[in-house]
Amino acid sequence: MRTDIEIDDKVVAELMALTGAKSKRQVVDEALRAQLDRTRAAKDVLSLQGRVEWEGDPASLRRDR
Repeated sequence: MRTDIEIDDKVVAELMALTGAKSKRQVVDEALRAQLDRTRAAKDVLSLQGRVEWEGDPASLRRDR
């Protein structure tokens, strides 16, 4: 799908430098896919609410902090 949008050039340039993306299109595509992956993962975790029973002692896990 072809879409014209205004994107902050500084943000795109920084993300291109960090990721090694070769084009604006590539960096936007990768960013959208990463956001989709994070959103799906969060939804999957939330779908487990009330279905998973905790075994263990949360206090003992916090002692190391």
